[in-house]
Amino acid sequence: GFSADDKLFAYIERQQRSKDENREDEMIRIWNCETQKLVASQSPQATHYRCVSFSGDGRRLVAGTNDGLVTVWQLPNLDAPEKTFRGHSEATLQVLFTRNNDRILSSSE
Repeated sequence: GFSADDKLFAYIERQQRSKDENREDEMIRIWNCETQKLVASQSPQATHYRCVSFSGDGRRLVAGTNDGLVTVWQLPNLDAPEKTFRGHSEATLQVLFTRNNDRILSSSE
């Protein structure tokens, strides 16, 4: 998803571990749309992300996972989460910050 000012774009990248394994690692990457440069990248994770969203001020990122977790990072550091919540018993399908960035909303199946 895009940041509120449309300068940053976050996406989930999937990589197959090897030809022999039927598993994928995932990572979140953030690009600067103006400079076309990678500004933050997460180390590959076994976590399966479903959705990402920036805070309105662009200083934090939230992601939802297939196992119902909601994770928040203080940018640009994507390898050390600020907080992780067990939000749902099913996959987290959508996450977003409220307008004043003080709460996170999430939805599940």
